[in-house]
Amino acid sequence: MQANTTAPRFTFGIPVYNGQETLASTLDSCTRLPADDVIILVADNCSTDNTYQIAMQYANQYPQIQVVRHTENLGAAGNFKFLLDACQTEYYMWLAADDVIESIDLAEIQQLFDQYPRAMCVSPFARVGEVGKEVDDRGNRALVASTAENVLRFLWRPGVNSRFYSIYRTQRLRALFASTFGSNNGGYFASDIAFSVAVLCRGEWPLARSFVLARKPGISADGWKLRKSLARSWLGAMFPSMRFIRQIVAMVPVVQKLPVMLVTSLLYVRYWIGPLRHRLAQLNNR
Repeated sequence: MQANTTAPRFTFGIPVYNGQETLASTLDSCTRLPADDVIILVADNCSTDNTYQIAMQYANQYPQIQVVRHTENLGAAGNFKFLLDACQTEYYMWLAADDVIESIDLAEIQQLFDQYPRAMCVSPFARVGEVGKEVDDRGNRALVASTAENVLRFLWRPGVNSRFYSIYRTQRLRALFASTFGSNNGGYFASDIAFSVAVLCRGEWPLARSFVLARKPGISADGWKLRKSLARSWLGAMFPSMRFIRQIVAMVPVVQKLPVMLVTSLLYVRYWIGPLRHRLAQLNNR
């Protein structure tokens, strides 16, 4: 049988910091992908636990897995950007170090890219929660209508924005990421929401039913903890930045600015109330 000499088309970039509890499950799911068509790139952000050792165990066993260990912590946003810059394949995906690819048909992904030439990316069907208790992410949907309808439907119900962890056309993603965030690489409250709107302003966003992503509740599951990690003060965590609202409104045409601002403001209120409800529920369960 003749060996396949075709270069890989897909890179899955895994940014990780102190992920020893979950990284093995994530990498196990990656080893089930076609080894001749994918590169798995792990970027260890100067972890202080056994993350690097776990990653190297897999790299030594699976040639498609590559590992980079930073000598200093780049910050979460910096590590995401590092992985994107390092990608040399046609398609790219960020994969969180506590998520698992349950199934994927790369042929369906390619078919959707061919069917929607304006689409920058293809979304997974995501399930969110602990093993055995996952629920469908409320943000699961194909957005292939007009730009205005796509943006408003997304903002009305983004779920936990699992669509950010889509498979992208690398060159288009790299250019849009730079133009959207500049040198700060994002990293502010709800910057993933702003980026998703930037994607939708440039084309459709199809969904692949074969691409099932199981997402574990990490820091993003606790809105208060997430906001504290992004804010400079307690007050900043209590009232998260409205920067993402300003950025989203600036992206859309004049005729869409008012409805988009209203829907995004409602989303902001939900983000503000959610952590309060979460804390109250915790207190009631004690």
